[in-house]
Amino acid sequence: MNDEPYVTIGLVTYNRPDMLKEAVHSILRQTYKNFRLIIGNDYIAIPVTFQSLEIEPDPRITIINNEENMGEIDNLNYVLNQTVSEWFSWLCDDDVFHPDFLKNMIDAVEKVPDICVSAVFTGFASGCQILDAFYGPLENYSVEIYTQDRFLVNYLNRKITLVGCYGLISTKALKEMSGMILLGNGYGPYSDTILPILLTQSGDIIWLNSQQVFLRTHQNSLSASSAEFDAFTSAEVDFLNHLERVCLLKTKKENFGYYSALLIRWFIDNELIVLLRNKSDGLIWSLIKFGSYQLRVNLPRLEKKYWFGTSIYVIRVSVNQSVLYCKNLVRQKLVK
Repeated sequence: MNDEPYVTIGLVTYNRPDMLKEAVHSILRQTYKNFRLIIGNDYIAIPVTFQSLEIEPDPRITIINNEENMGEIDNLNYVLNQTVSEWFSWLCDDDVFHPDFLKNMIDAVEKVPDICVSAVFTGFASGCQILDAFYGPLENYSVEIYTQDRFLVNYLNRKITLVGCYGLISTKALKEMSGMILLGNGYGPYSDTILPILLTQSGDIIWLNSQQVFLRTHQNSLSASSAEFDAFTSAEVDFLNHLERVCLLKTKKENFGYYSALLIRWFIDNELIVLLRNKSDGLIWSLIKFGSYQLRVNLPRLEKKYWFGTSIYVIRVSVNQSVLYCKNLVRQKLVK
């Protein structure tokens, strides 16, 4: 090993001791060993120790027990600011990496030494429980290099799906953009989603078409449970403003109309899901709020040539989510 690690993982945690152990073990099982792990514990009531993690002291691991609660975004950026390695990745305490995650990403970078790469990303699996199959051998997968325009089209179209803070990311590029930015006036939905877009300003993106991250979905996950509609809608405003600045800097200004139309479809999907999480409103009132918001806010954001296609998309989302909502109600009644 070199004296300085080649890559650092910043693992943030808040009162999930059992999940944290799994996350830590997924890093210790990495086939690539020249890493540093920084754990930022934001749950001040109970410190994290090597003993609580049930592992032997390891010189590669630094544990930081915050003296006061920072909040997720500040905690993410705090562990980033402790980093001196060339490459960096975040990880949250409820998720895990495949054992070859670091190795495969570093291999991808080293195969293109003449290209300026700002980040490497991979796909993800998700669910309530991590299946043993996730840790198994990876089948042959494609590796693609995306310039900014090509990445934006494929990412905003959701032809490639990734977790924006889980990858091999240039530490320099992250620090130059001040790390994770807080979008909106809530807990920061879309803050990780926008990261890859901002990183396209610093270099190309390498995409590994395989599932090397496991995103755990559970009731205590904000992204899977939040009913704060204002947190999402206020974040949308900031997201669009950042996207416009990216388009003005490196792409043709007219591309913003197309990119924003793709992004607003992403917003539409999430808006109705969040509204339906508010059980006191019910399906009909949620649909009324949703439709009203599209007419008042989302359609006026678009160039007129995207109005019809987006309206059809709104109807399709409304129908699909209504069907899922009714199925869940029937399922709950049968369980009772």
